[in-house]
Amino acid sequence: MKYKQSKSMQLKYFKPAGNKVLAAKTCLYTNSSDEHFIVDHLPGYAGAVTIACGFSGHGFKFVPVIGRILADLAMDGKTDLPAGFLGLQRFSKLPD
Repeated sequence: MKYKQSKSMQLKYFKPAGNKVLAAKTCLYTNSSDEHFIVDHLPGYAGAVTIACGFSGHGFKFVPVIGRILADLAMDGKTDLPAGFLGLQRFSKLPD
């Protein structure tokens, strides 16, 4: 949405706030190319570094299960939860 469109909507719904914009920022999302999270060991560190990223705006809903997966990976090097599809290996596959 363009800034002018956004400002007109704001004025329509938030008139008591006045018409002076104090600041405007773009919301940035971190998404992987397939829009799934990335949860894995960082390559090149022999399992010593566990990573989780790409949670954009909805990752907070998955904190309990992602926390468990990360703890399993960090402590045991693997997890019994179905998290393999979140691994980095999916990006090394060649497209069909």
